[in-house]
Amino acid sequence: MFKQLNRPLVYIRVSSKEQEGNTSIESQTSRIDEFASVHQLQIEPDDRYIEIASGIRQNQLTRVGELRQVVKRAIEEKRPIIVTHIDRLTRSIDVVNEIFDAGITIIEAKCNDTINRERAISYLNGTVIEREKKTENQQIAYDRKRAAGEPMGNPDIDSVQKLGAASVRSKADLFMQEMIPLIQPLLDQGMNPNRIAAELNNQDVPTLRGAPWSRNAVVNIIKRHEKALQDSQPDKYTHDLDSADYADHPEYGLFS
Repeated sequence: MFKQLNRPLVYIRVSSKEQEGNTSIESQTSRIDEFASVHQLQIEPDDRYIEIASGIRQNQLTRVGELRQVVKRAIEEKRPIIVTHIDRLTRSIDVVNEIFDAGITIIEAKCNDTINRERAISYLNGTVIEREKKTENQQIAYDRKRAAGEPMGNPDIDSVQKLGAASVRSKADLFMQEMIPLIQPLLDQGMNPNRIAAELNNQDVPTLRGAPWSRNAVVNIIKRHEKALQDSQPDKYTHDLDSADYADHPEYGLFS
């Protein structure tokens, strides 16, 4: 059955670097490679797309990321996509519909079969119900503690706030790594942050929060990249993203 399909592309997703067990990158890779071997499917290194990202976001196919790339390539080359399970592709029903509307064949290695739209949506609807039930149970527990006069929240709030800040920084750093390959060529063309923001908006590239680009958002990416290079090579840092190159422009304003 699978030999009749064009050579497959592979998409692997984890929601964080800490995921282990059957959802880890290693586990998904092993399962897909085993499936490909059994069915004598050839998978080249550049046919693999691996991403650390949430599967719930609605704009997965418009933001910069591996899912958008593998879907675009699957459409252009009329190739199927192999995942271990549909929830590794996405947890969004809207995104699933977009992918099936594009005519892409999705193969689940875990189930040793292709998956159709109806079965995919049925499964994802079940996970939505589970999440809603979990939230409801958490609210019930919260109400009980409050009624009993028990202290609410985490007593070690300082540690929680530090962990939260570290998580935000981590997400921002990952997004910077995604965006700098798009921004660097525009800098090389002599564009300043205002023009870069306009170009990214023209390409429908969203920011980390899904909002339109502004000059400050572009500047933040550039500065974060500069800092990352400085931290990694403090004695050899010779990067060309110099804020002085695009400051005090009469049309576009100040850089800082």
